[in-house]
Amino acid sequence: MSDCILSKLTPSLRYPAVWFKGRNYCEHRLLLARKFKLDYFDKSWKAMHTCDNSRCINEEHLQVGTSALNVQDCVNKGRHWEASRDACYKGHKYLPDNVYITKSNKRICLICQRAHNRKYNEKRVRF
Repeated sequence: MSDCILSKLTPSLRYPAVWFKGRNYCEHRLLLARKFKLDYFDKSWKAMHTCDNSRCINEEHLQVGTSALNVQDCVNKGRHWEASRDACYKGHKYLPDNVYITKSNKRICLICQRAHNRKYNEKRVRF
């Protein structure tokens, strides 16, 4: 793979943008739309960076994907904020016997969930 080509446009933004006809356009989306003859305004596709450099505009490093593919790529590379966490917000470690994986692949701390359930059941009015 060749080296990244970094955009010199809009250095203050995370993704480089081009001002055109009174509006900002993401430079990497414009490049892919031109290369693959896609509709820029179609929200069903995303520009994915294989090099993980958001400022890169090298067409060899860009590919077309969906939001789901982009997030999965992020998780697979260990860059997703939730995937890299090793404990819940209260500090309980995510261990095999301490975590429940939902159908949507969300991790739930069983210690926190049990404490929540106890509190809920105490408040609940019983007849």
